[in-house]
Amino acid sequence: MGRAFFTARWGRRAAAYSPTSPGTLIRVILRGQVDPLSQWAIRTFGLSKRAPSGAPALRSISLAVAAGEVCTLTGPPGSGKSTLLRILATAVRADSGSLYLGEELVSTFPGQRPSLSRLRRHIGFLPEEPGLFAELTGEEHLWLYARAYGLARAETRRRVQILLDWAWFKQVGRQRISTYSYPERRRLALAQALVHRPRLLLLDDPGRGQPDPFRRELGHLLVQMAGGGTAAILAAVQPDGPEFDPCHRQLRIEGGRLL
Repeated sequence: MGRAFFTARWGRRAAAYSPTSPGTLIRVILRGQVDPLSQWAIRTFGLSKRAPSGAPALRSISLAVAAGEVCTLTGPPGSGKSTLLRILATAVRADSGSLYLGEELVSTFPGQRPSLSRLRRHIGFLPEEPGLFAELTGEEHLWLYARAYGLARAETRRRVQILLDWAWFKQVGRQRISTYSYPERRRLALAQALVHRPRLLLLDDPGRGQPDPFRRELGHLLVQMAGGGTAAILAAVQPDGPEFDPCHRQLRIEGGRLL
């Protein structure tokens, strides 16, 4: 999904934002009024999916996440968390059910797949295994995605530099991605998901491999974005890091069923 997934937008500047807070670098890109799609950021009705083996991966998933709500999606390995996020991000199709982004029907399964490019501009997706252009530098990679989202050159320059600093790439942003460690690759993929102001964030285990100071900064950013109307779903087996502190509600999935 990573290379083909291009989208755009996120929330308003948070009021009462301390200039000495850990997230100060994000102030410049947390500006502009969010244009919420509706009371609901995303809703599903009866989503089901079978694995290539034919075994059920998801069983009639129905859920609703409000604008500005931050949710945790938990469950044991293999329970369907990543599959559900990929369907919500329109990276893969469900076999049955329906999916709404705000009030707009994204797709009804089975059925014809609509043009998704416009709707994807509202989604920021961090998959379990993100696709990155290893031959590019981190800075070039973010530039590529920001421009593909339709950001102007000046805005791209500002946003990319801020995100590189926030994601701790000040020293390595101009090195090739092929030289990055696993945590650095994950942080770059997270910055890619944030570069375009999404109204909905879908993050698969965003703190994996990251030190606690960065995870706290991520939690702080989620609070600011939620205040501007951006919804988020964070998936993990054990949601025990500081990035999960802003979560309002926990969803649990086992055996492909939402409990």
